[in-house]
Amino acid sequence: MTNGKYPRHASELADLVTAIEEFVLPGFLPTVPPIAASTIVRTQGSCFATHIYNALKAAGVQARHIEFTEAVNSPLANRYLFEYVRSDVTAYAHPAHATIFPEKQLNNLRMQVSDEDLFVFTLGLAMCWFDRASNVPVINPDPKNLQDYEWRIVDAAENEAALVYIVDALRQLNPSIKIVLTVSPVPLNRSPGFESSVAADCISKSTLRVAVHNYLAKQPDNVFYWPSFEIVRWLGAHLPPVFGEDDGLLRHVNQSMVNVITTLFLKHFVAPRPGQ
Repeated sequence: MTNGKYPRHASELADLVTAIEEFVLPGFLPTVPPIAASTIVRTQGSCFATHIYNALKAAGVQARHIEFTEAVNSPLANRYLFEYVRSDVTAYAHPAHATIFPEKQLNNLRMQVSDEDLFVFTLGLAMCWFDRASNVPVINPDPKNLQDYEWRIVDAAENEAALVYIVDALRQLNPSIKIVLTVSPVPLNRSPGFESSVAADCISKSTLRVAVHNYLAKQPDNVFYWPSFEIVRWLGAHLPPVFGEDDGLLRHVNQSMVNVITTLFLKHFVAPRPGQ
């Protein structure tokens, strides 16, 4: 039985990189780095995926990232995305999906995933907009008719089921692809129906983290977790401010913290090149 230790004294966090490797990363690191010189990586999901994409590109890794609207950052929204990717669209589940998931982007993803080696999926939130009349997740509602939609929490079990579907869809397109899941540390901007957006953010992130934990507890093959959320929101709670240092915006993780997280990701997931 393992017995991880929580830091007890501020002095243990003086060297942030060492603290992350000691207190956060154990149990989440691959035995062998899955990214080699020839590996093609895709990043997808919440905006935090873009930071990983930029770091990979800067390190010379072949990386791809298709920009969807920011609303496509929940497991449920991405389940619909991959429902459309894994088979030609004959009819969208909701008219709004035709705009969110244009056929050209679906075709690009469909073709490219087949030759990619690793998929990094960043989960952003557990909430989703639903059409009140059809009960279909609309994902991105018409702001002029918000009375027709409901902002709803999707529970951990349904988020886990969405993850299972996404991984199955990826494996249908590419049986050998590896997957890295990560939860974005970026908080909600707002949350309709909640008086406290801070509490809503806590519920949303906690729900996502439980969904990922329950899924990984089943030990799916070649699926990893990268704890960027824990680094920023849990270890970060014991550090000087980790948001807003660069521009005063409290939804922007400090670039210095982003650099630490991405540097550690490269260290543990990218195999050293010859001569390094």
